[in-house]
Amino acid sequence: MGTVLSNRGDGTLASPIRARVDIGQAEFGEVAIADFDADGQLDVVAGAEDGTGPFFLFGAASDGFAAGQFFRSEDPGARGLAVAEFNGDGLPDLVISGRFRQVAVLINRGDRTFEVREDDFELVSSELAIAAEDLDGDGAEDVVFEDRGTLGIGFGDGSGGFPRLVEIFRGVIDSTNLELLDVDRDGSLDLIVLDQSGFRVLYNDGTGALDESVTIAAEIDDHARLDMADVNADGLTDVVVERRGLLSIFRGTVEGSLELIDEIMIDPRPRPLVGVALGDVDGDGAVDILVSQDSNSTSVLLNRGDGSFRTPIVVLEDEHVRAAVEVADMNGDGLSDIISLDTVIAGIFGEVTILLNRCRPAECPADLDRDGRLTLFDFLEFQNAFDAGDLIADFDGDGELTLFDFLEFQNQFDQGCA
Repeated sequence: MGTVLSNRGDGTLASPIRARVDIGQAEFGEVAIADFDADGQLDVVAGAEDGTGPFFLFGAASDGFAAGQFFRSEDPGARGLAVAEFNGDGLPDLVISGRFRQVAVLINRGDRTFEVREDDFELVSSELAIAAEDLDGDGAEDVVFEDRGTLGIGFGDGSGGFPRLVEIFRGVIDSTNLELLDVDRDGSLDLIVLDQSGFRVLYNDGTGALDESVTIAAEIDDHARLDMADVNADGLTDVVVERRGLLSIFRGTVEGSLELIDEIMIDPRPRPLVGVALGDVDGDGAVDILVSQDSNSTSVLLNRGDGSFRTPIVVLEDEHVRAAVEVADMNGDGLSDIISLDTVIAGIFGEVTILLNRCRPAECPADLDRDGRLTLFDFLEFQNAFDAGDLIADFDGDGELTLFDFLEFQNQFDQGCA
């Protein structure tokens, strides 16, 4: 099922528009966002836990997506997936892990179809983590994956082939996340691993060889998830790790390491978080944290601007949200929207939920029609929102629409745009 809910700016939502997607016996796995059909609109691709898929929701110019336009490849399936451009044609391709113990490369034809490469990597299992970027600095995208204790790297040739496969045993056990980041700032991408041994970095020597393994935090378990962005606006990439209701924030340092600077308890009950994503949700230029919880809710932690975060605000709470979460501008209005996935009824249908962001711009809150000017039309937009009970008109932030909101709107209007 695809669901669209308009974010009113304070975390409340308008009535949903829904369309189901048949996912067979699957449960959703990883999710990624890219413009696969080159039409200027972002698309959603999701893996599935049983290896079926991947599933696509292609964007449309009218509202950022086309509800119900899901497509599924029958073979080889995808649980984990990563997006990269493997053959130099400018179209995003996919690398997926499937139910037939393979890592398969899907070369994008640009017409919403994909060519499945025959030179797949054979695996021990189909439950693995996967990532793709240029590891050896030759300009061609490479693939790294973990498979029951073995790290594998497929080095790309720039045409969509992977003639060289290197296997490295590192004691990795059922990794839930592999991410690539230049942690030591030497110009080459290092590998971040989350597994039963904790949160670790395998450093790249510049040739794609991963020689040194350093444990950042041993207490991170194999149910953890992570995302990366510059949350404290110091120009360095930070890492946010979630595990069983706890968020751990690791600051990137000028010395080339990651340092734990904060821990935030989202839910004291032993329920795992099931997704984490970073993005500027409120339009203030600072990176916020989105978390999807096993308690059927998606929450946002707004960044104060210095890398510290406010109390979580539930932006969606119903039985249909309990899986991966992403942040992207799905309708091209310059605001970050929220995308989450869930299996509504196992073996029958699933749901992709897109929350379209309608938050007021931080630099000019009274510009409600978003034309860059303050005019009579902004007053009309405010009046319409106020009359409709839309809390985008809640300018004093008390959760109610009263005369004081009009006074605060008038004050913001008089201040003008920065």
